[in-house]
Amino acid sequence: MRKLIKKLNKWIKGIVLGEVDKEFDKPLPYHKKFGNKKAQIERIKQKRDIEQNQMNRGI
Repeated sequence: MRKLIKKLNKWIKGIVLGEVDKEFDKPLPYHKKFGNKKAQIERIKQKRDIEQNQMNRGI
């Protein structure tokens, strides 16, 4: 029974984690939205300005 559970667990892990071990030749999918460093810094500055304006207005 224990061997069967271990085999089943290994099989499920192989299905679920199969994508994790895959090699990517390009940037990872979750890094695509960041773009280059300058664009990232600009977005952060714009976000801070918007939040600061909203806080000053009392929203």
